[in-house]
Amino acid sequence: ESRFQQDDSGKHLNSCLWEVRCTSDVWKVLHNRKKNRGLADVIVGKIRMLANGEWRHDLCREIKGTPAGLVLFEANVNQDVRIIWERAKAFSFRLSEVAQDSEKDVSGARRHVYTEVIRVWDL
Repeated sequence: ESRFQQDDSGKHLNSCLWEVRCTSDVWKVLHNRKKNRGLADVIVGKIRMLANGEWRHDLCREIKGTPAGLVLFEANVNQDVRIIWERAKAFSFRLSEVAQDSEKDVSGARRHVYTEVIRVWDL
C-alpha cells in the first residue's frame, strides 16, 4: 500500500463515491498540468467516472494475462494513453475518522474502516 497515495488535491476526486489511490508516478503526470493540461484533465475526468461507478466497457476492459489473484482493468484515454487500474479493499482514514466522530465510544477504541477503492497503477 505504500506505493499508493490518496488524492490530496482536495478538489478533483475527493467528492467521488469511491476513494481513489494512485501511484506517485500517476500523481506526477496529473500534477504536471502545465506540460499536458488537456491530457491531465481528460485522465482526471475518466478516473472520476470510474470512482463514481460509471464502469462502461471502454473504462473497464479487463487485462488478460495478469498473475493469479490480480484483476487489472484498462480505461481508454486516447490512442496512446490507457489508465491501468484495479478495484481493491484498503484502509480508509476518512471513513475511520467519520466512524470515530459519529460513535460515542467512551473506551476511546479506534475504529478501522476498510472500503473498496479504485487503485490507479499506471498511465
